[in-house]
Amino acid sequence: MKVRMATKDEVKDVVLSPEFLPMLVEDGFSGDFEPDMAEVWLLFEDEKEIIGLFNFTQITSICYEMHPMVYKKYRLKYARQCMDWAFMYFLETGKNKIIVQIPSDRPELVNFAKNQGFIEEGINRDSVMKQGKIMNIIQLGITKSEIASRKAA
Repeated sequence: MKVRMATKDEVKDVVLSPEFLPMLVEDGFSGDFEPDMAEVWLLFEDEKEIIGLFNFTQITSICYEMHPMVYKKYRLKYARQCMDWAFMYFLETGKNKIIVQIPSDRPELVNFAKNQGFIEEGINRDSVMKQGKIMNIIQLGITKSEIASRKAA
C-alpha cells in the first residue's frame, strides 16, 4: 500500500463517486464541490488503484476532524492499515485529538470507529437532513495518548 497527498482531481473523483457522495452530503447538495487543498488529503493506493482517501480538517490549534473514505471492496483488507497510517501521520503533526462525526444512520461506521479506539463523546441532535429525514450526528474522538495506547495493545 502506498500513501501520498492527493491531487485536487483525485479528491474530486473519490468524494463525488457514487459510493461516497450519498454518505457525505445532505439534502439540497447542489453538486458543486471544490476541495480545500490547504486541508490534508491522504490518498491510499494499491498497485495503482485507489483504496481510499482520508481528509483532515483542522478544527482548533490541537484538534483535527477526520473524514475517512475506504472503498467497500477494500475495507476488509485495508481499513485497519489505512487507520494505522492516518494515526501515524496525525501523531507526527504534534496535535492532540482527532474527531469524527458520523450520521446516526451509519451504525456500522460508529462501530468501526469504536473498534479503532474512538470514544463516543456526544450527539449533535437533529442536525443533518438525509433523504428527507432529520437525524443525529454522533461525535467520537481519540486523543494522542489513546492512539499511543492503541498502538501498544
